[in-house]
Amino acid sequence: MSNDETSNNHDVCNLVNCKWNRKLLTSYLAIMFPYMITSLISLTLIRLWTGKLAFTLTYGIFLIIFFVFIRTKILCSHCPYYKEKRFLDPLPKIWKFNPKPMNKMGVIITSIGMVFFLIFPAVSLAYVLWYIIEKLESTITWQIVIYSIFLVLTILFALFYVLKLTSNFCLKCINFSCPMNRVPKDVISKYLEVNIEMKNIYQKAGFAFD
Repeated sequence: MSNDETSNNHDVCNLVNCKWNRKLLTSYLAIMFPYMITSLISLTLIRLWTGKLAFTLTYGIFLIIFFVFIRTKILCSHCPYYKEKRFLDPLPKIWKFNPKPMNKMGVIITSIGMVFFLIFPAVSLAYVLWYIIEKLESTITWQIVIYSIFLVLTILFALFYVLKLTSNFCLKCINFSCPMNRVPKDVISKYLEVNIEMKNIYQKAGFAFD
């Protein structure tokens, strides 16, 4: 049974998000937006007030390479959503859909990339705060206050993003091999029972159902 046919099975689709829809994309961007804006403003302030370009440049290059090329290849291209004409992501669909589950190397790279994405801005701010406090005589106090505020906001929005992602999206995501997927095994089995083609591919790839 194809993924389109699976989406017509209402019992299964009450448990997982069977099919792409614009509300999912909007909701995902809504929980990511506060973190991204805060992080980018933070790194921009580092560049403007300290003259240090390395932090902004490193994160900018990482975002392009990881999210546009690496993540879509090793993670997104394995998701059943990816074969939809309108991919559930604001990024371009540049790779061929691969119905097989992610391999272990893909899981490791995805995990490392997401950790870097979430902690780099906060680590950068913490380092710069320590650096400018060490040189307090040449630093304006209100800059320290603003850096501190953005450090707290960056950490809070990162936690908000992770908690919302894992509690809302990952609990119903049909990319079952993603390291962040939280769909219960019994729900995965129900989904695959009405999507035999995907089940056979996962079984051949040695995906652990139990």
